[in-house]
Amino acid sequence: SHVHFLVQHLLKGLENKNSNIRSMILRGLSSLIEINPDLLFHPSLVSQINDAFKDPSAPIRDSVLQIISKYIIQKDKSSSPYFSVVINCLTDPSPMVVKRALGIVGQLSKNSNDESLTKLSYLLSTKFNDESSTVSKAAKNALIQILFEDAQDPTQILASVLSKTHEKSSWFAQFINSLYLKKNYASAIDIMIEKSFENINNSLTYENCCLVREFCDVFPSICANQHEIIISIINSCTDDRVLSILSSSLNSILNDITNPNVTLFTLLMQCI
Repeated sequence: SHVHFLVQHLLKGLENKNSNIRSMILRGLSSLIEINPDLLFHPSLVSQINDAFKDPSAPIRDSVLQIISKYIIQKDKSSSPYFSVVINCLTDPSPMVVKRALGIVGQLSKNSNDESLTKLSYLLSTKFNDESSTVSKAAKNALIQILFEDAQDPTQILASVLSKTHEKSSWFAQFINSLYLKKNYASAIDIMIEKSFENINNSLTYENCCLVREFCDVFPSICANQHEIIISIINSCTDDRVLSILSSSLNSILNDITNPNVTLFTLLMQCI
């Protein structure tokens, strides 16, 4: 339609080298979208709006994010192409853009599937040690919301996120420990711990083992009750990577095992 043609023509102005002109164009775009929010989701305009997120000016990128944010949230468009754009803004060099993106993802995650939430959770975890304490706190709050409210299977999301960090994570222990001290999270974390051991028993994957290792490291006394599962797998496993992770897990809980399974330990000693 002629409206889409006009908007396309207007968006071409975002290529102007003068950032003041680009700002004026965004104000015009914002007014048009306010009248007809569906313009944001028209196939011929999406790529042009996406390109605006590559603008060298942080205030411009922030303005584009502000424009699309309320319409994504209002229209429940978490499946739209802008969902990944908002997630990418979490890695923006500007704290201003990151802060706004964090505010949006908390709303978007309410309507997202676990696949999207896994990608989002990993990016959030990379912001935990951000120079800006505001960004760091917002990232933690967004991940808490995902794990304890929005996700269908938070245990699997944690496993996927932790497996992307090949060494032990730098953020997990402090993050999960501080939550466990709060009554409203402790029982949910207990369920996650139990589920993580069920997962390695049913599906011995690298990522499932990574989560067990982290839980054993942080909560050795709780995980010690599950030592039989770890030893049984070690006794029969031939995958060196898995063996290394589970040996480390067993090492973390050894001092807390009060009722050791003598038969399994004997078999374990024979394997060494």
